[in-house]
Amino acid sequence: MGKRTFSVGGLLVSSAMVAGFFGSSITAGATSTTYTIGVGNATPNGHDFEYVDFFPRGLPLDDSGASPTLIPDGATLDFAWNPGSPDGFHTATLLKAGTAPGPNTWGSDHPVAVPDSDDGAGKLQLNPAILAPGPDPSCGHDVGSPCHYGGGTELNSGAQPTATGAHYFVNISLDTSSPTTVHFVCLIHPGMQGAVTVVPANSEASPLTPAQVSAAAAAQYTADNTEAFAAENAANSAAVTTSADGSRTITMTAGTASQHVEVAELGNVVLEQPQAVGVDRADEHRAEPVEERLALGLGHPPGDAVLQGIGGP
Repeated sequence: MGKRTFSVGGLLVSSAMVAGFFGSSITAGATSTTYTIGVGNATPNGHDFEYVDFFPRGLPLDDSGASPTLIPDGATLDFAWNPGSPDGFHTATLLKAGTAPGPNTWGSDHPVAVPDSDDGAGKLQLNPAILAPGPDPSCGHDVGSPCHYGGGTELNSGAQPTATGAHYFVNISLDTSSPTTVHFVCLIHPGMQGAVTVVPANSEASPLTPAQVSAAAAAQYTADNTEAFAAENAANSAAVTTSADGSRTITMTAGTASQHVEVAELGNVVLEQPQAVGVDRADEHRAEPVEERLALGLGHPPGDAVLQGIGGP
């Protein structure tokens, strides 16, 4: 994509410099190639899966065989929330160029809860910097006016429910002479991350086509579902103990998760079909939530553990 130069206070600056510093909206050029990055995905029929994953995530974060997503400098990313996921709630947040996410990304750098001075000492509120888009909330809503990313500042879509099918368009303009990795994360879910590698025009590496990126996303979706079904099958069991007085205690798992999927329907299945585990009226029922790396309690997002009690007495 060509870069425009103009004068500001007697200094010659380029559009890439402005976009890199401010993350502002500049109308995308007609030659920009658009790549779709799925935010969450559609839950299979008969299940309630919440995907804490980008499609494709584009990094070999584990043994799933993910490979780098190579895109040309000047490309536009379409972060697309999948309405087929009824319970998803995510941000698409691009970190500064070359900055990899770490524990502080979901901690001190972007705390989920911050003091709410209007309500008095000790009160907390959800962090407006996470919930709201920024730094320019006017851009990114359509492909014709994407937010521009120059690598010098973070861009944040703001928190969006997947059910709305929202989009966040970002045009990448790094003006770099070597391949550069751009990491993006969901600030709601620790560990939910992905990346693209931006390759300049003179690079020996060839960028992928949008069709190749879509194929990688489809393969990752299959792999994520395989993980989730395995976790579901492992948790779908009941333990029965008999007390001295003859009463029985039936312990069942309510909710579980794999590395990239929160499985949120097991508790409902147990309640709707107690006969499947031989429950009698006199039995004591106890459902034990399972804690996994990306799920706490009943398959809820990890942030829920932080948010309990916010705004309470």
